[in-house]
Amino acid sequence: MIKIALVDDESYFLNILYEKVSSIMQDIFPENLIQKFTSGRAFLSEHKKAPFNTVFLDIVMPEEDGFKVAEEICEISEQTYIIFVTTESMLVYDSFSFHPFDFIPKTSPDILEKKLKTALRRLSLRYEKERIIDINLPHNKTKPVKMLDIIFVSSSGNNVQYNFKDNSIVEVRQKLTTVEAELDEMIFMRLHKSFIVNMNFIENIDTHSLIVTLKNGTIIPISKPYKKDVEKHYNEYLKKFGR
Repeated sequence: MIKIALVDDESYFLNILYEKVSSIMQDIFPENLIQKFTSGRAFLSEHKKAPFNTVFLDIVMPEEDGFKVAEEICEISEQTYIIFVTTESMLVYDSFSFHPFDFIPKTSPDILEKKLKTALRRLSLRYEKERIIDINLPHNKTKPVKMLDIIFVSSSGNNVQYNFKDNSIVEVRQKLTTVEAELDEMIFMRLHKSFIVNMNFIENIDTHSLIVTLKNGTIIPISKPYKKDVEKHYNEYLKKFGR
């Protein structure tokens, strides 16, 4: 579950921001909770109880401006991503000490939506990079790994091999369908009965020759029954995240 806070003293803009963020997140990261706050103090009260993953923070607000709120956010949780929202472009330079994830200008609805989509898609990848899954090892042991460190998973018989970006390999007794259910379908793609690939590591897809070339040079076959799904799935990935 991803928790997102929207903080802005202008109720009209806050409602627009809420509608657009909700719509975009439903498409790229459905498991989310989005809350609106019209003051930094009200937001901080909730943030102290259970920190938000991301906050869209207006810079110019009465009582406490966005920079003062950002100071307290950093004291409470260094893992919270701050996205400043402002009409004052010059204030952006004063915000660098807070290491903001992004800036969103208060502008026309179309431009606002475009900027939000870019920021939220980048965020969704960041969330996935931090997501941990457990690989079940023999003797009831588990190995926690970052999901996006997995380049591809292959199967042979009753075993699967996890291939990681540091060139390490972990082999366990498991079905590939079980692994597939644990991986994020926005990032991982089944292209063969024996292979699942992390699309972040794809260099090229040749549907004519039915092969996928990964960035580390590994070549993986595409089986004919998966060809159409591979094209569709990878095009959807590129639309959301680009190369």
